[in-house]
Amino acid sequence: MSTKNLATVIASKLRTDILTGVLKGGEKLKQDHLASAFDSSHIPVREALMILVSEGLAEHIPRCGVVVSKMLVEDMREIMEMRMALESLMLRLSGPLLTDDHLKTAKLFIKLAEDETDVDKLIDYNWQYHRALYSGIKRPKLMNSIEDVWVHSERYMRYLWARFDFNEGSHQGHCDIYEACTNKDFEKAVSILHDHINNSLKMAEKIIGQES
Repeated sequence: MSTKNLATVIASKLRTDILTGVLKGGEKLKQDHLASAFDSSHIPVREALMILVSEGLAEHIPRCGVVVSKMLVEDMREIMEMRMALESLMLRLSGPLLTDDHLKTAKLFIKLAEDETDVDKLIDYNWQYHRALYSGIKRPKLMNSIEDVWVHSERYMRYLWARFDFNEGSHQGHCDIYEACTNKDFEKAVSILHDHINNSLKMAEKIIGQES
């Protein structure tokens, strides 16, 4: 396996461990340990750590090395503000062009998520629901930006789901957005989406503030 491919594999595994809480904020990512764990030289490990730093999941601290980024209220606020801006724009563009198939797909993932308790499945269903509603129009750069922000938000969403029944409120928000789209009231759908994301932000600010 090439150095680049191995670095991607290492980064993917570490990313998953960070997002799922296996690796905690502030935990040091030691190159020697990682090279041994992945039976690798230090070069792909360094490249993998650079990928995580570029994604904001890790940070380089002078005289300490690379550590897992801590979850901060300020970071969560910026991520969710970006989601509100980008996804409101995408839904406003996509909504009028949504087909029956797009709406059927969105409804399917609403149903799948309704009584689901597995966080991995909830994260996937949540994204697939939103993606269906953003698929009415092709805006690849905008969609890539949204997907990138979702990578950062996933860590916080898992944090919320692990602490209380966040799915009930999320499910109702999804139903309301879907209903507005089926009624072709897209400005209402955008407004509900904005409030839906903002409610997640407020919950996270409260919980992270209490536990920090």
